[in-house]
Amino acid sequence: MSSNFSFEWNYSHSVICKRKGFGKELNKYFAELMRDYSDEYVPYDTGRLSSTTKVSATEDHGTVTYMAPYVGPQYTGDNGTLMPESEWNRNRSVHPLATSYWDKAAWSQYGSVISRELNQKRKELSV
Repeated sequence: MSSNFSFEWNYSHSVICKRKGFGKELNKYFAELMRDYSDEYVPYDTGRLSSTTKVSATEDHGTVTYMAPYVGPQYTGDNGTLMPESEWNRNRSVHPLATSYWDKAAWSQYGSVISRELNQKRKELSV
């Protein structure tokens, strides 16, 4: 005896993703996690770079924006001619792990923790 089975896909991809917890809220949460876990790797002198972040999100991604004019060279580690050498030396007295590409350093150290926290939040957001 054979049986037939058919189904109809009633929801759009975006609705399914949202019901599984994916979307703007989860993307914002991920960006906030990355900002928080990256903080100890962000160069810190007066606190301006570390403390002037803006987190935003869309349905597709989250973004952390550092609101300092010198963030690019600090992030890439390429001084170029944008800053006087006296301002370029990373002060590690407050953030001893300060480095360029601080998000990558944070992910290397805390990726599994971030993933667990993100998955827990995704479960909380799923309907």
